[in-house]
Amino acid sequence: MKRDKVPLQRQAKWDLGIALLGLLASSVLLQQLDGFEWLYQLSRQHEAWQLDELLLSMMLMPLVLSWFSYRRWQEAQQASAELQHQALFDPLTQLPNRTHFTQLLQDACNQDDGGNISVMLLDLDNFQALNRRYGAAFGDQLLLVISQRLWGCLDLCDQLARFGSDEFALISGHCDSQQRAINMAERILLMCRTPVHIDGVEVRLSASIGISSRSAELGQQQPEHLLRQANNAMHDAKLNGKDGYVCFNVDDSQCKQVQQQQRQRFKRALQHNELQLYLQPQVALGSGKVIGAEALLRWHHPQQGLRFPDSFLTATEQHPLAVELGEWVLEQGLQQLLRWQQQGIQLKLSVNITPYHLLQPDFLSRLQLLIARYPDAPRHRLQIEVVETNNLTDLRHAADTMRQCGLLGVKFALDDFGSGHSSLTYLRELPAQVLKIDRSFTRDIMEDYNDLVVVKAMIRLGYTYGLEVLAEGIETEAQQQKLHSLGCGYGQGYLYAKALPPQEFDAWLQTQP
Repeated sequence: MKRDKVPLQRQAKWDLGIALLGLLASSVLLQQLDGFEWLYQLSRQHEAWQLDELLLSMMLMPLVLSWFSYRRWQEAQQASAELQHQALFDPLTQLPNRTHFTQLLQDACNQDDGGNISVMLLDLDNFQALNRRYGAAFGDQLLLVISQRLWGCLDLCDQLARFGSDEFALISGHCDSQQRAINMAERILLMCRTPVHIDGVEVRLSASIGISSRSAELGQQQPEHLLRQANNAMHDAKLNGKDGYVCFNVDDSQCKQVQQQQRQRFKRALQHNELQLYLQPQVALGSGKVIGAEALLRWHHPQQGLRFPDSFLTATEQHPLAVELGEWVLEQGLQQLLRWQQQGIQLKLSVNITPYHLLQPDFLSRLQLLIARYPDAPRHRLQIEVVETNNLTDLRHAADTMRQCGLLGVKFALDDFGSGHSSLTYLRELPAQVLKIDRSFTRDIMEDYNDLVVVKAMIRLGYTYGLEVLAEGIETEAQQQKLHSLGCGYGQGYLYAKALPPQEFDAWLQTQP
């Protein structure tokens, strides 16, 4: 496009110059030779109008050529301006595009007036779903409304651009501090929450905003660094639940880099079969009979040896990798149940997933696909334990999902009960079948009267809500007897066995009565 534009301009300029030179040369020549007077006398001597017309045409020809050349030059200028506008501005919103925004940011960074600069990247949450539902024309109208409203949130010194389909960028210049950018982000979030009415349809939006600031204290960051930092902060805002903003922090960024490396390494572990589910038995306290097992994750690290979940699972929290891991755990659990079925072993198996995984919109459908993949696996013996229930941000959605899974025959347990701040709420709202008492209460039940009272209350609560009660962390006969006397039905802990690889667990199981 740029290669075509330059010759067009150059040709127009040459045409105009030649025409003007021709007009000037003709005028000088006629003046020197008394040509004007001669032409006049010649026209008076001949009455034919054709001669007058011919002479007039000869005199006007340079003017006509000059006009044509000027029009070509004008059209070339207009075409050049249009091409430049298309290269620098978004055709829908007429806002600067990514290329132009980068230039504006570079210019702002090159200014030596000492002012601070903040860059904000804004992504409209769930815009693509609305675009698919109502169509591209509806989405375009929505973007126009949002872009117009965004202008109302800015000051005169600010710049706004459209970065992508549902992404906008802002430069907040001459900032005294990052607080001004934060105040602007809060205004933008409030604006995005305001309903939009298009063709009789009311739409409510939210946005995720990342903020990166350049100041003298942080050094003179390059534009690409500011953009990358703002982009990272924006993604953090999405991971935090959307409808919010995150300010880039250098220390946090270094931690995130380490965390990202850990995630990449853990993902490779998933792909290279370095993970394994160990099995810890669950026992009926009254009879001592093994009734099931809990599948506990272990990592056979090639360099570091056997690693326990506490040393690596933190990197997967609130991250899509937690979903990938959860689905792997569910599939491994179904495979283990199928092996037991083929060996004539009838035990329940508990597997752990995170609230982040349970709250995924497609959790139920993907679980159905897994169950369909192993139709002979006894799914009624599969029990899902939701760990870290304090992170269940949408109880209604979680409860609905658990009920639908119950129709498939899958049961649920509330893990580590008593260790959170809202356990009673979860007990009342979530349709679980098993309540697991956290090991922190079981450990000191023989020495700490307060723990004894709490455990006793938990057991009563469990039976009040019609749940089976299982105590974790049983290590001594005295603990087992005390829990059994309090009415606890089931237990798990080192008193019976530590978590074992599946083959060792099966061998241990053969030794039990």
